[in-house]
Amino acid sequence: MDYAEGIETHIGQFANAPIGAIALAVTGASYLLGREAEDALVERVFKARGLPLVTTALAVCDALTLLAARNITLISPYPETLTAKSVHYWTSRGFHIAELVQLSGDSDSFHPIYALPSDAASTALESVKDNGSDAIVMLGTGMPTLAPIAARAGWNGPPVLSSLFCLAWRSVAAAAGNQPDRGDLDLWLSAAPWKDALSKARRDQSL
Repeated sequence: MDYAEGIETHIGQFANAPIGAIALAVTGASYLLGREAEDALVERVFKARGLPLVTTALAVCDALTLLAARNITLISPYPETLTAKSVHYWTSRGFHIAELVQLSGDSDSFHPIYALPSDAASTALESVKDNGSDAIVMLGTGMPTLAPIAARAGWNGPPVLSSLFCLAWRSVAAAAGNQPDRGDLDLWLSAAPWKDALSKARRDQSL
């Protein structure tokens, strides 16, 4: 995998920048690497650079662990082949897939994730609200998920996570030298730290 083999080169491009953590903002790399190689990569970067490497998949694992969530629902925008690798990865990390929702976009687009309808994630969330799983995870760092999470803060369904959400939460903590914390995660799940910035970004985008 290019991400694993060339990561020291990529990190080196930051030179003397004051970096507190490295975030790997792609989930598929973890699925293809597998659990053991991913763990080895994180350890290798820390030994070489003294920096925590936050992979998106491990950030999701950290959040699920804090929530004591073992039976999870996956909402996947990936092609079926990558979705299958994803299921294998989460299972290898000790999670049970209670339900899998496969989203579909325009297969002829540059990347099908970016061609998904804006309400695709919300529709999928409502369809699994009452399935009894411990948490719902929306996969794909390219899928817009923050608005659906904010809209369901405090709802009467399972906690709603996404790849991008977990990466941001875990990277901010890692950069500050903090370990994963349930209180901090609950605050992020309430959307309080970031909903105003999201609203501003959406307003600016509409101008």
